[in-house]
Amino acid sequence: MYILDFYCPAERLAVEIDGDSHTTEEARQHDVERDATMTQLCIHTLRITNYEVETDIEAVLTKISAYFN
Repeated sequence: MYILDFYCPAERLAVEIDGDSHTTEEARQHDVERDATMTQLCIHTLRITNYEVETDIEAVLTKISAYFN
């Protein structure tokens, strides 16, 4: 079981906000496995860093909106 940061079922889009805890090799491997599972479920995972959210929220919103039909 995985807990997603944000999920839009209409677009089958998961948005993950990644902080420093995602920089270890173990965390990166976990993220790869999670992304593979999401792909098998036809869910696209968009990864955004905390830094991006904190420094350029407009760019983050643009990146997210690009996935909507």
